[in-house]
Amino acid sequence: MKNKIVFWVLCVLGILFMLINTLVMWVIAAGVWIYLIVKIKKTGMFKREVESETSKIHLKRLKIFLRSGGVMFFVSIVSLIGHNMISGRTDPHDPISFIIVLVSMYIFIILIAGGFFTYQKEKGKI
Repeated sequence: MKNKIVFWVLCVLGILFMLINTLVMWVIAAGVWIYLIVKIKKTGMFKREVESETSKIHLKRLKIFLRSGGVMFFVSIVSLIGHNMISGRTDPHDPISFIIVLVSMYIFIILIAGGFFTYQKEKGKI
């Protein structure tokens, strides 16, 4: 019970920090994303056969979170580069590409948080 309370307090603080400083949370989420991929490859979590139906659902959900997070990571990098290229050529800023950068960063952070929660749930720590 005590671990769950600490866990949810950290989740709420993470969400508040995400709203205040997006770039730092994006870097932290990228680190968590790399950690999850390395940890899953080491344990061979996707290669082994699972018996229970809930484990299959968790693994499927984790794959979706990690793949979607990878796509959003790529979109945010490409949009950021595009925004900087457009801003350098013209004097006014391009608000559309900047909005795409922010939205893709937030979606990436949320997807990686969901993947981390699913990974912890599968491991039985939540």
